[in-house]
Amino acid sequence: MSARKRKIKKGKRKPKLNIPAPASDLEYGLSQEQVEAQIKAGNYNRASKQNFKSNIEIVRDNFLTYFNFVLFAIFVVLLIFKSYVNLLFIVVALINTTIGIVQEIRSRKQLREINFLNQSEATVLRSGKVQKVKNEEIVLNDILVLKAGDQLSVDARLLSGELKMNESQVTGESRDIKKIVDEELFSGTFVVTGSGKAIVEKVSSDTHVAKLEAEAKAAKEVKSTGMMRSLDVLIKVIGLLIIPVAGILFWNQYVRIGAPLKVSVESTAASIIGLIPSGLYLLTSIALTAATLRLAKKGVLVQDMNSIESLARVDVLCLDKTGTITDPEMKLRSVLDENGEPVSDEIESILITLVNSMGEDSNTMISLQEYYKEFSSFKSEQSKDNSDIAHSKKINNQAYKVKRILPFSSANKFSAVEVDQDNTQKTQKSLAYVIGAPEILIKDAESTFLHLTDELSNKGERVLALAKYEFEENSDEDIFAEDEAKLEGQLEILGLVCLNNPVRAEAVETFSYFANEGVAIKVISGDAVETVRAVAKEAKIQDADKAIDARSLDTEDKLKKAATKYTIFARVTPEQKRVLIEALQDDGKTVAMVGDGVNDVLALKKSDMGIAMASGVDAASQIADVVLADSDFSKMPEVLDESRQVINNIERTASLFLNKNMGILLITIFCILLGLLYPWQPIQISIVSGVMVGFPGFFLTMEKDTRKVSGKFLANVLYKAIPTAVLGLVMSIAAMELAKLFALPTDEISTIAFYVYAFSTYLMLYKACQPLTRRKEILLLCMGIMTIMSGTIFSKIFMLQILSLKSLILVVAIIAISVMLYIPLERFSMKIFNKYIDKSDR
Repeated sequence: MSARKRKIKKGKRKPKLNIPAPASDLEYGLSQEQVEAQIKAGNYNRASKQNFKSNIEIVRDNFLTYFNFVLFAIFVVLLIFKSYVNLLFIVVALINTTIGIVQEIRSRKQLREINFLNQSEATVLRSGKVQKVKNEEIVLNDILVLKAGDQLSVDARLLSGELKMNESQVTGESRDIKKIVDEELFSGTFVVTGSGKAIVEKVSSDTHVAKLEAEAKAAKEVKSTGMMRSLDVLIKVIGLLIIPVAGILFWNQYVRIGAPLKVSVESTAASIIGLIPSGLYLLTSIALTAATLRLAKKGVLVQDMNSIESLARVDVLCLDKTGTITDPEMKLRSVLDENGEPVSDEIESILITLVNSMGEDSNTMISLQEYYKEFSSFKSEQSKDNSDIAHSKKINNQAYKVKRILPFSSANKFSAVEVDQDNTQKTQKSLAYVIGAPEILIKDAESTFLHLTDELSNKGERVLALAKYEFEENSDEDIFAEDEAKLEGQLEILGLVCLNNPVRAEAVETFSYFANEGVAIKVISGDAVETVRAVAKEAKIQDADKAIDARSLDTEDKLKKAATKYTIFARVTPEQKRVLIEALQDDGKTVAMVGDGVNDVLALKKSDMGIAMASGVDAASQIADVVLADSDFSKMPEVLDESRQVINNIERTASLFLNKNMGILLITIFCILLGLLYPWQPIQISIVSGVMVGFPGFFLTMEKDTRKVSGKFLANVLYKAIPTAVLGLVMSIAAMELAKLFALPTDEISTIAFYVYAFSTYLMLYKACQPLTRRKEILLLCMGIMTIMSGTIFSKIFMLQILSLKSLILVVAIIAISVMLYIPLERFSMKIFNKYIDKSDR
């Protein structure tokens, strides 16, 4: 890290001093000495405090929890009663807590590194040179160089140029706001069209958006996914039940049954230990963090861990053509007249003037500007006989003085420049040259240009029309005076500009993966319908023939009806993209949107999962949930697989924990209702929790499982946990009652109940291991052997008895009957939750 960056990071918060910019700021910006002075004075865009805990906070938050307090209280009570053998549970609790602390510290370090790498940059003018700096390196009075797609992190004032800003993030106003010289630009807004320079007037906590955030902080609602909400509810319910249930159980043991005080305390402690979901939330957090870090190593930056669940449940993927299906860089192939021949030098000069007058307001314009960087020569490809013969020709550098510029916008689908006319061409009307969508510019349905456009678009080329436009100034014809430009004047088509985006090499394989995984593809593009359809067919996207021009969908109702019917949507405006996303969501779909441009921002914000290309505009990356750092769309299958794996594994782990908690709760309640002595000691519950739940839970969170995630999280967990929890209750109560009926030794009753309950949890573990793999089979075998060893070789340690033949026969009989009972219990559970569960694994 440079010395200057270290100063920014560690700089003390001093009173801010307004150090004026130099007089030549618009051309020169701040000097390096002035930048250093602003930093020293504390006038830099100090990054907002990150939600990263200190080591002390991590230790405190992991140790000082409600459940740890309950476990510590049990530890103290058992210590007082000298029940030393039952203190094993505290070791397990300490191990869980320590693992959580170590994992969180390691994750914090890695997430900080990811956060640093993912910082947005701004373009500033310093010492006469345009350069990129991190947002937190912007200082007061810096000169920002703005273009379409840039998002502001400071408040500024426009010094030159004209912009259209989207202020929806700050004001909620979806309409683009025109900004002219001397008007304010607010942090949190982004440039939709235009370019210009602005001076920074407020930074850090003084900015408009920072003040809004401070006012709303107390009322801010933290969004969480269905999974995390469900876990929160489960843990709160269990936490509320523990104390009253424990109190009633102790009364049942000590007062009602008359058991000794020590036995009553130990039984109550065992029940509480069994009810506490030790490690459940920890395992969930570890699994989500591990997935986030694994994705980061693959160049996929997840900006919110909770969004991994939404990603795993995606069943519709919406995307643009450029940069996803095709390579992001467009290449100019030819500029043709109505006969399909190269245009004249004069028309080419007009195109060069138009292109080089524009800012970098779209990928198309950037590609044309790159091509015409050396505008004294021009390379084109003759397309008459589809040959690739390239030739060069000299351009007459005819001078055109540009008066006004209309930047490209997705709403208008064209851009324009107004030029001065020389005396020989002077008319009463003003003259502009326009470039944009042929469907917008070519008014004559019989035009040869329109037929040529169709022919080229069907080959997958992107076609723009170049036109001469004459209009009356300050009238309805004046496209430069209106917010919503309309071509009402005289329009003459001069030529067609043909560009090409080759389909990505890996596109066919990528879309084949999505088709096999049941993820529907929707291509939402601003290009012509023929072009998008041709490209989609080349990429072998399913149902690519189902295409429609969105201009025909002139009402929101038509758009929503078309959302589920069509695959290809062409000539779509940013607002239409948002409506299409909303319509798919209303149809019950979980929708991901992949985008990189300003026109994608509304859709990215509305979607369940916004995925941005890092090579795109800042605004898209800032609002997205996931950023593809290398802008490689072929990484999406890996992203989907990783997210599915973590959610599937969390579901199976949660079912293990919930099975144990529900089983213990039910057994405790029935012991109270039937006036039975609670059968187990804390150490026996600890062995079941560790062998059947804790260790397998850690193991299963890292297993490979990329099946499609469906159904509601809580329903999926309850559906799996309820049958074995009820079976554990029935088996345990039956074992205790039958042991009495057959006059089995009293000291063996607890061991009999232990074995039958352990089998019910083992059955749950078996279900959680589906589909079986060699690793899972070894896990099941090891856990079974450990359970048997705890009741035989280590029976004294775990306060269990070696069973007599009579008792052993009873255990085997109960287990055999329980296997037959499980099937109707599972069917009953399925019937209850059938509407909400994932049916893919049955």
